Amino acid sequence: MFVSNARSLIHKMDELELLIKGNRHIQDCCVSIITETWLHPLIPDAAVQLAGRTAHRWDRKKKDSDQANLKSVLPKFYQHVKCPTRGSNTLDHVYTNIKQAYRAIPLPHLGQSDHLSLFLTPAYIPLRRSSTPLTKTITTWPEDALLQLQDCFADTEWSIFEHQDLAANTEVVLSYIKFCMGNVTVDKHIRIFPNQKPWMTSQVRMLLQDRNIAFGSDNTELYSAARANLKRGITKAKQDYKTKIEDHLSNHNPRQMWQGIQEITNFRGQNNTAVDSSDQLPEKLQRVVKTAQKIVGCPLPSLKDIYTSPCLSRAQTIIRDNSHPTHHLFDLLPSGRRYRAVRSLSTLRMSNWNSDVNHSQSHDNQMSLLKYFSKKRKMPDVNEEDRQAIVWREDRFNFKRKTYTDAGWADQAGKGFVRHFTECNYSRYDWLTASTVQNKLFCWPCLLFNISEGTWNSTGFSSLNSFTKAALKHQASERHLTSVVHLKTFGWTSLHNERVRKNREILKRLIDCVIFLGQQELPFRGHDEGKESLNRGNYLELLSLLSDYDADLRNHLATATVFTGTSGKIQNDIINAVADVLNDAIKKEIDQTKFVAVMVDETTDFSNTAQLSYVLRYVTDMGVKERFLKYEDVTEKKQAHDLAALVLEMLASYDCKTKLVAQCYDGAAVMASGLNGVQARVKEEIPQALFVHCYAHTLNLGGLSAFFTRSPKRTKLLDEFCERRLPRVSQVRWNFHSRLVGTVHDKRAELVEVFQHILDHAEDFDHETFSLARIADFCQSVEGERDQFNAIYERTAEVVGQPSAARGRPDPRTHFRELHTALIDSIGTQIKNRFADHERLLFVALLDAHLFAKFKQIFPEEELRSLEESYGAQFDMGRLRAELKVMYSMSNFQGKSPSDLLTFLRSTGLSVSMPQLYALTCLIVTIPVSTASVERSFSALKRIKTYSRNATGQTRLSALASIAIEKELLIKLKQDARLHEEVIERFLRKDRRMDFLYK
Repeated sequence: MFVSNARSLIHKMDELELLIKGNRHIQDCCVSIITETWLHPLIPDAAVQLAGRTAHRWDRKKKDSDQANLKSVLPKFYQHVKCPTRGSNTLDHVYTNIKQAYRAIPLPHLGQSDHLSLFLTPAYIPLRRSSTPLTKTITTWPEDALLQLQDCFADTEWSIFEHQDLAANTEVVLSYIKFCMGNVTVDKHIRIFPNQKPWMTSQVRMLLQDRNIAFGSDNTELYSAARANLKRGITKAKQDYKTKIEDHLSNHNPRQMWQGIQEITNFRGQNNTAVDSSDQLPEKLQRVVKTAQKIVGCPLPSLKDIYTSPCLSRAQTIIRDNSHPTHHLFDLLPSGRRYRAVRSLSTLRMSNWNSDVNHSQSHDNQMSLLKYFSKKRKMPDVNEEDRQAIVWREDRFNFKRKTYTDAGWADQAGKGFVRHFTECNYSRYDWLTASTVQNKLFCWPCLLFNISEGTWNSTGFSSLNSFTKAALKHQASERHLTSVVHLKTFGWTSLHNERVRKNREILKRLIDCVIFLGQQELPFRGHDEGKESLNRGNYLELLSLLSDYDADLRNHLATATVFTGTSGKIQNDIINAVADVLNDAIKKEIDQTKFVAVMVDETTDFSNTAQLSYVLRYVTDMGVKERFLKYEDVTEKKQAHDLAALVLEMLASYDCKTKLVAQCYDGAAVMASGLNGVQARVKEEIPQALFVHCYAHTLNLGGLSAFFTRSPKRTKLLDEFCERRLPRVSQVRWNFHSRLVGTVHDKRAELVEVFQHILDHAEDFDHETFSLARIADFCQSVEGERDQFNAIYERTAEVVGQPSAARGRPDPRTHFRELHTALIDSIGTQIKNRFADHERLLFVALLDAHLFAKFKQIFPEEELRSLEESYGAQFDMGRLRAELKVMYSMSNFQGKSPSDLLTFLRSTGLSVSMPQLYALTCLIVTIPVSTASVERSFSALKRIKTYSRNATGQTRLSALASIAIEKELLIKLKQDARLHEEVIERFLRKDRRMDFLYK
C-alpha cells in the first residue's frame, strides 16, 4: 500500500502520476491512499483518476474528522505505522485486522506537504518464497509397461537356474528383475514446495492461475466465475485424494496400506539395516557392483565415486556457510588456492610447531606455507629446484620452535660465564627461526626461497659470540633481501590477477550500458543523480536495473569507494574508448582497400554551431561501405582554404590521401560555408580526386515538367505510356507543386518505362539532352545576358519606377549593374565547377551492362583512354583490356550492374583470377553519386544534440554519433568477441586508481 498526505490533490496529480510511473514499488501497490485531498463535489472523478486504478472518494465533511480514534471504535484492529510522519509525531495511521501484517517505510513528501509519504509492504514472507522447493524423482508406469515387462520375462532363459542353488542366485535374479523394470518405467522429476498440499493437482493449479488472471482484468463476472470454478476444483481434488487413501487401506496389499498410513501420519521411518563393520565390506560391495554391471550391461559408478560425491557436496556446503563450526578449516591459502584436504601429511608435520613464539611472520601464514610446500603439492611462482630444496630441508632438519622456558637450549659456555640465547632476538630479527634437532639458528625467508648453500639456510648458525654482527650482515645481504621479497609477495600475483579479473568484469558491464544508451541515442545524465532522486538518469538507472540480477555489480556499486564507474568523467572516457575502437576498425578497413572517396557536408546544430560531417566510402569484403568519421566545429572556419585544410588533415590522419579517387559535396548554390571551393584546393594536392556533384541535389520538379514540354517527341512518348501529361509548376503557387508530386507518384511505374525507352533509343531523340554540349550552350546563353543589363533595368524601372538612392550609394544604376555582373559570374563559376570533371568520368561506361553487346563488336578505346588518363598508374592496362574483352564476350557477365558484378567476382573467386577487372569494379562503385550518408548523420545530430543536451562537448558529440551511426560495425566487433578487451585497453591508456592490468 502507498499512503500519502496530499494537501490539495488536484494540484499534485501530475507529480503523483510521475511518482507512480518512476517508482516500480509504488507502481505495483494494490492500494494507494491519499489523505487531505481537499476535494469537493464540484471536482469530478475524472480530474483525480489515475491510469489503471479505480478511484473511491470520501470527501471530508467535518473539520474534526482527523480526531477520530479507531482504537476505541475498532479495538480488534491493529495500527502498523510506527515511524514519525510529521516532525516527531505519528499522525498518519493504517489499521488492519491482522497483527504485524505490514511494515511501514517512510518516503519523501508529496510536493509541499508537511507529512511524509509511506510505503507499506507485507511483513510476512510466504513459506513458498522463504524455502527452496525440493526436486524429487518418481518412477511412473506407462500404460503398456506391464505388457513390455511380461514380454521381457517371457524372452528370458530361466532354464540356466534349473540345476543351480536358488538361494545363492537370489541377489542376481532380483537385480535382473529391477533392471527389467527400469527399462519399462519412466523417471520424472517433480518439484515439491514446502506448503504444497497433497491433494494439489495440475488441474487445480490451472484453475488457480485462471482466478489470478481474472482478478487483474477488472471483470467482476469473470472473476466470480473463476472463483466458483476454483472452489469446485478444490472440492473434487480433495475427494479424489480421500478415495485414493481409502483404497490403500481397504485393499489387501500390505505395501500400499503402509503407504497410506505414512501419508496420513506423515511418518518417515529410518533404515535400521545392520551394517557389516568388517574390513572386507568394501570388497564385498565392489563385487556386487561388478556383478550388477554384467547383468545390466552398462558401467556403474565405483564405491569410491559414490563416497566422494557426498563428501565434496558436504564440503561445498560448509564453505558457503560462514557460521559453520568447521568453516575455518577451509580458509584460502596466500596464493588464493584452497586446501586439498582438511588434514594432510603436512598438517601433521606442523603440529610440532609452537604458536607461542613471538615471530612477526604470522603463525597462520607459516602453517599455510608449509602446507603448500607438502610433497603432494607443487609450488606456484617457484621453480622445481626451489620446491625440491625446501622439501628436502623440511625432512632433514625437522624444524621445531622451542619455548624460552626450556633450560639449556642454545647455551654456550664462555670464560667464567655461560652465554644464553635471549628472547628479544626474535622480535629484533623478524626473519629468525631455529631447529631443535641441530640446535642452530636459521633464516626463515632464505630457508624457503634461497636454493644456494649457505649458513643461514643450510648448515645453520650456532656461534652466539658473533650472533649480532652476523645477523646484521645477513639481513643486509642481497640474497636475504631477494628471499624476503619472494616471501612477502608469495601468492600476491594470483590474488592480484583474480582481483583484476573481477574488476574487468564490472568494467564490461559499464561498457555494455554505454553502448546500449549510445546505440539508442538516449541521454546519459539526469537532472538530479542523488541517491534520493526518483530519476537519476538513464545511465545510473540502467546500472541499478542490471544490479538487481547481477550480484557482482550490486556488490561493486554498494561497496566501491575508489572507482564506481558512475561519474561523468568515467562515462566520457568509456564513450571515447568505444569510439576510438570503432575508428581503429575503420582504419583497418581502409588499410585493406585500394580506393577511397570522401563526402563532406555542413549544417548547423541546435546550439547554432556549424558542424562539418565527414564520411568515407570504400569497398570491403562485405561490400561497399560508407563510414561516418566525426563532426568538426567550423563556426570560425568557413572559408574554402580552412575547410580544405581540415579535409586534407582528416585524410592524412586515416592515411588515405594516396587512395583518394573522388570527392563529393552537395554543391548547393546557397551555402553558409565555402565548400564549393574546397574541391579545387583538394585537387591541387590530390589530382586524381575527381569532384562529383551530389546527384540528390539535382531533383527539380519544375525541370521534370519542362523536360517533356520542350520536346514534341518526349511529349508524344509521355502520352503513349502515361496517357496523361505532367502539370506545369508555378514558383509562387505551392498547390501546383503538390499536383505534380501526386501525378509523379501515381504514374511512377509508367515514368520509369518512359525513361528506360529513352535510354534504349537514344539515337531517336535530341543528342544534346545526353551530352555536355548543352551545358556549354547554357553557359554561352548566360554570358550573353551580361550585355542585356540596360534593357532589363529600363523594363524594371517602367514597372516599379526608378529606385531611390540609398545612403552610401549615390548612383543606383551603378550598384545594380555590379550586382548583375556578380550574379552572371557566380552562375558561370558554379556550372563550370559542377561539371568540370564529368568528361574525366567517361570510363564509367566500361561497366555499363547495356553497352556490353556494342563493346563486343567495337572495343571502347575512348573510355579506356579516359581511365588511363585519370588512374593509369593503378592498372595494368594491357591485362585490363584482355579481361574486358572476355567480360564483353561471355554471357556470364551480361546484365550485371557494377555492384552485382562486384558480388559475382568475389563469390566465384574471379577477383583473384581477373584482378584488373575487379579493381576497376571497386573503383567505379567507390565513386559516390550523392551525400545521403552525410545527410543521415545530420539526422543523428539532431537526435543527439537536443534542447536538453545542448551543452554536449565536441569530442563526446562525435563519439556518441559514431556509436549511434555505426551500429553495424559495432555489432560485428561484438560478434568477434574482441570489443570489450579493445575498449578496456583504450580506457586504460589513462591512469586508473583501480587494478585493471594483469601481472
